[in-house]
Amino acid sequence: MPSSKNASSRYCSPAEIHRIIRESINDFSLFDFNLLHVNASEMSIAHRLAIYIERRLPGWHVDCEYNRDLTIPKTRGSDKRKIRLDINVHCRGSAINLLAIEIKKTKHRKSVIEAERIRVRELSALWTSNLPHYCHSLLLVFPVKKRELAVQGDPEVSCHWFHRRGCGASEGGEPFETAKAIKLKRDKKSRDKKCLKSGG
Repeated sequence: MPSSKNASSRYCSPAEIHRIIRESINDFSLFDFNLLHVNASEMSIAHRLAIYIERRLPGWHVDCEYNRDLTIPKTRGSDKRKIRLDINVHCRGSAINLLAIEIKKTKHRKSVIEAERIRVRELSALWTSNLPHYCHSLLLVFPVKKRELAVQGDPEVSCHWFHRRGCGASEGGEPFETAKAIKLKRDKKSRDKKCLKSGG
């Protein structure tokens, strides 16, 4: 079982967490690409991605739609609004927070995605409730439009990263931002194409 002692000693560097997310998205692409074709909910995408992340982060809890800081509701530092993170990598029952992920689809207007990018930055820049910020925060924008999925080559997931300076410390400088795209590698043998079509 994950513990605060084990987790706190294993904070991931930006390079490590980038690799973990890239490999997890590769798995999503292999097994769950059809979720994008059918424009499934962001919650469905988050659930599948969280499974692949959890396999690569032993010693951490990986929760979807998580809304607690210890026993109290999780709130934003800026406006104190209650929030639920699409994917939360942390150690339950402690103030140890590794990674917060929010997921959007390209069907949203650019203004909506930009507003979400600002909110995601806040997760590693300000405090949530009374507990420390996240070491890393990430906005993933998945392609779902037909023209995006029909392009030659592999469509891309946009990644907007924020990395806090001073992981694990109660204080730290402003996060630095990087933006990278991860290709969704199509595979003709993708498992989701082999499922029986009797339902769903």
